[in-house]
Amino acid sequence: MIEKGFRLDDKGAVVTGALGFLGRVEAKTLASAGANVVVVDVDESGCNYFADELSKEYKVSCLGVSANIADKSSLENLLKQINQKYRGVNILVNNAAIDDKITDKNKKRTFEDYSIDDWRR
Repeated sequence: MIEKGFRLDDKGAVVTGALGFLGRVEAKTLASAGANVVVVDVDESGCNYFADELSKEYKVSCLGVSANIADKSSLENLLKQINQKYRGVNILVNNAAIDDKITDKNKKRTFEDYSIDDWRR
């Protein structure tokens, strides 16, 4: 997947929104380059499953963590779990987003239509 000259061996990477289309590609790319990936999304079992898949396929140490990045206590728990398993984080892919299509399939809104409060969330 990634060129052999580009390596991230033993680097820690966090991918938020890791179960979405882009998040999965980003996590796989980092793992294929040797990074230990923390798979973060709101679905705990999905995170654990995907982290296990990455660990097995790319022979790296991955961790699945359920977190809502809009919630401070959830972020504190995420950081605690990362610090328990790894020495630190070298890479952050801040990919999580609010997706109206998930809650209302008929709602179509572009980024330009987001309110300031939505951006802050």
